[in-house]
Amino acid sequence: RGTWDRLGFAFAFGAIAIYILPWMTPVASVASLLVWELIVFPVTERAVLRLPERHGAAGFALSNLVSAGLYQSMPLLALADGSPVGVALASVWLSGSVLTSFIHFNSTRQLLWATAVPIAVAATVGPFLAYGFDWKTVLVPVLIGLYVLAARRFTLDHNAIAKQLADRQVEFVALERKLSVAIEASGAGLFAAAL
Repeated sequence: RGTWDRLGFAFAFGAIAIYILPWMTPVASVASLLVWELIVFPVTERAVLRLPERHGAAGFALSNLVSAGLYQSMPLLALADGSPVGVALASVWLSGSVLTSFIHFNSTRQLLWATAVPIAVAATVGPFLAYGFDWKTVLVPVLIGLYVLAARRFTLDHNAIAKQLADRQVEFVALERKLSVAIEASGAGLFAAAL
């Protein structure tokens, strides 16, 4: 499901990007994502899974770095266009990428960095290509950086809530077990069976 969701959004953003970029650019970007997701990544993942754990973690991080680089090519090009639509498209795409990276890779620094570096490169290089040395070149990455901080706070809050829910679920199961034992011990369970 995740693969098709990612590709679906890439298609949607690619269709919008045709408005600001030469049509072959978004088509090539989406095509490279299709090839990566459907052919290269499954083969790479199988190979990485056969490696010893230490090497597998590095292989998986490298695979995610390449994948994130491919996914950030569209916002990089949109930012390099410098138009309001390009900046909006890139900002939305990069924001989604940041949130996804924190949600999926928050517990593994190596994977988080592997997915965050291409986002940072797109957010800083794209505006420079569009505006050269200008205040806008700094403003766009700063705004995206503020979103990174907000996303980080969100994922920390999300993780804390998930832990509280897990703790409460454990408490609930323990209480349910005690209630079950108490009902059986009181004979009510036997009485209900006799009816």
